[in-house]
Amino acid sequence: MATRSTGGATLELEQMGYLNLKKNIQKVRNNNNMTAMRGLMKFLFQIKLIAQQKLKADSHIVTSRLRNSIYVQTPGQKFADKSNNPASYSDDVGGSFDAEMKGIGLKHNEGAVGTNVGYSASIEFDHDSFLYYGMKHADIDRMGKDIAKELLNGIK
Repeated sequence: MATRSTGGATLELEQMGYLNLKKNIQKVRNNNNMTAMRGLMKFLFQIKLIAQQKLKADSHIVTSRLRNSIYVQTPGQKFADKSNNPASYSDDVGGSFDAEMKGIGLKHNEGAVGTNVGYSASIEFDHDSFLYYGMKHADIDRMGKDIAKELLNGIK
């Protein structure tokens, strides 16, 4: 029997129960960063989709450059390298552009959604928000539930 006491609380476990608890805690530690990043990526891609739909619905599209430029970025694109997130994009008049948002300085477990189009700030702040709108209407509760469910499944 193993006994652990910390700050007034005592937990008594049979040896097998203690070993199982220790194994499950290690599984959670190993999986939680990747699980959280996968959940964050789903959320960022949901923001991207909603923002693109809003731009189209609100007729802010002249050449489709702004809509096509919305990009999900992570360090090294480890989690964001997907077919619906191309590293370059084009407009309706034949221009081709790099989608990367240079200089935003993301750390290991961070991600971003945005655009590198110069006039995007004018649309976002002066006319009709599309990125904030996407964030506001993305289902953050579902992201939290998905992460929690995956974390719990990881310890079974």
